[in-house]
Amino acid sequence: AAWGGKSLHRDFKPPSAPFPREGEGARLGPDLEDLRAKDMRATMDDVKKSYGHFYRLMMMHIKAALAEVQSIVSSQQQQQEQPLLEAELAGFVWFQGYNDQFLNHSRSSYKANLVHFIKDVRAELQAPNLPFVIGALGIG
Repeated sequence: AAWGGKSLHRDFKPPSAPFPREGEGARLGPDLEDLRAKDMRATMDDVKKSYGHFYRLMMMHIKAALAEVQSIVSSQQQQQEQPLLEAELAGFVWFQGYNDQFLNHSRSSYKANLVHFIKDVRAELQAPNLPFVIGALGIG
């Protein structure tokens, strides 16, 4: 999965990370106004649902890809009458962080959010020892 212009603080907010409060990097009021410009029925719950949207989408893509790989591997093994093996994740590369540098709260909470992110990904993928490689931009 790859999407530009996203933050860990909001877009990839892991499920176990605490929800930011208004004034701590959460733009709940302005975000609600933006949503209501498109749909007057929008509520604060709609705003809160947008936090972590790309985390959920990423996990959906990963699980679909793993299922597809497993299907291909199983099919090939059956055709060749080999013992069935399971596809296994070898690692996870996370290259992100640029957008989290602009708000004080997202910058100061990045480490804690990344810890939650890693724990949540490992738990959801049932891979407690999944290695993570963290990339950073070489600018600034």
